[in-house]
Amino acid sequence: MELTINEVLHARDKDNTVGSYVVSDIKVDTHTDPYTASEGTVSHYTDWEPAEEDLRPRKYEYRLPDTTG
Repeated sequence: MELTINEVLHARDKDNTVGSYVVSDIKVDTHTDPYTASEGTVSHYTDWEPAEEDLRPRKYEYRLPDTTG
């Protein structure tokens, strides 16, 4: 599952109670317009807080050095 930094920070804030729903194995019929989704498996994680050992960096932001001065 992909998370933004704000989602992680929000879930880790002790003032918040966060639940996470994950829907997997969805079937999509691409022959319809619009596409039609069906089936799927729903998993609900209550009082969810992402553990540090379960997070993996996938993207970094890099600020280029100023070369004008």
